[in-house]
Amino acid sequence: MATPGYRTESELAKFLNKDFRTLQRWRRERTGPPVTMIGKTPLYRLESTDAWLRSLEQGQVREQSRKRRLAGASHAEA
Repeated sequence: MATPGYRTESELAKFLNKDFRTLQRWRRERTGPPVTMIGKTPLYRLESTDAWLRSLEQGQVREQSRKRRLAGASHAEA
């Protein structure tokens, strides 16, 4: 690890099982995890990367909504 508490671009790419060029594209498009630039070197803070990953989590809302619709339909038929 380059700096305590940070990952290099190649380390993060390996951790995420992505090509480093994907991280470069995300950085250009500002869609990836927050980045700290030290000169031309991108570094990714562990806490920020973890928060970014948590922000991508998707719950089971779709399944719960389906169950509610089905429950509502059965009440309407009764």
